[in-house]
Amino acid sequence: KVSFADCAWAPFLERYAVQLPLLHEGLDPRGGQWPYLARWYDAMEDLPFYSARVQGDAQSWARVLAMAGYGNAGSIPSLLNRQYETEESRENRDSNSGDLWATYARSNPGTALSARAEVARIITENRENLVRDARRFCPGISGDSAIDEALRSVAFALTGEDGLQEHGSENWAAMGQVAEYLCERVCVPRDMGRLQATAMRACASEIVERASEVIV
Repeated sequence: KVSFADCAWAPFLERYAVQLPLLHEGLDPRGGQWPYLARWYDAMEDLPFYSARVQGDAQSWARVLAMAGYGNAGSIPSLLNRQYETEESRENRDSNSGDLWATYARSNPGTALSARAEVARIITENRENLVRDARRFCPGISGDSAIDEALRSVAFALTGEDGLQEHGSENWAAMGQVAEYLCERVCVPRDMGRLQATAMRACASEIVERASEVIV
């Protein structure tokens, strides 16, 4: 059962699991040196409400660490390793993400039935703000209407149950830029939970790959 101690320590231990390995060689809270602590991390991530809404992700925690003034005395630390998690560890850790999301969605009316569809909902509801923000980060897309169209297409692609949902008139080059923008700018869990962010990043990789094929 979750205790007040778990709730109090979770934000700190979650951050340490990402940031300490980047700052100190061999210091990895999840690396097996502390088996009880490793099991605590796994147990917390098996809680749907934690993984779906409360927990941050490795990319967001590492990005904060690399920003001057955010807990690092005003200077950017020298990160030992920018590969935040290996593909194998990420795949194993998210092997039950579908079940976790299903449990979370059942207890939260109005939530989409899949993490990917929930990302599509978030993009759609915040589209106007995203368009304004994306102007600075997507110079290859000309005009707000084109950015808006690319965002709509990315949101539509996310609704596919198995792979990308396509409508046949995609501008893959623009979608690729927007997908990369979303992954770079998202802050987890401020904007969405870890499960949603993981689903979005996976979809974005598919979109970027498709865009590179089309451009070539």
